[in-house]
Amino acid sequence: MFVNVILPLYLTREYSYSVPEAMQPAIAVGMRVLVSFGKQKIYAGIVSKMHNDAPANYEAKPILELTDDTTVVNKYQLHHWKWIAEYYLCTLGEVMSAALPSSLKIESESTLSLHPDAELDAHRLNDKEHLLIETLQKKSRLP
Repeated sequence: MFVNVILPLYLTREYSYSVPEAMQPAIAVGMRVLVSFGKQKIYAGIVSKMHNDAPANYEAKPILELTDDTTVVNKYQLHHWKWIAEYYLCTLGEVMSAALPSSLKIESESTLSLHPDAELDAHRLNDKEHLLIETLQKKSRLP
């Protein structure tokens, strides 16, 4: 399975990424995914299309992670973004950057830190969240 991903960059097209088998039941159009682009950059993109066609000109990289359990953009918003890009002669990535709040944008230069007043219930955390909290308690910031 493959997905097209809108990246928050000035790109004239979307890129296809392969979906690891474990993520296939959970992925949907409109979800944020973490993907690598270039050699070392990681971006949060939006899934715009699901399909089974491997890209012809390059080998599709796998999606690194699903960042949310649900979609953050619906099909009507995606359709509207495409209209905006055509009307204003810009890219979908530019529209995405303008449309999404900054809290939903994750780039490879993002930094995580634990809020000093955070009250955490360890019983409600999954394994990844528990590991992340432990790491943030030892280090004040994670790039």
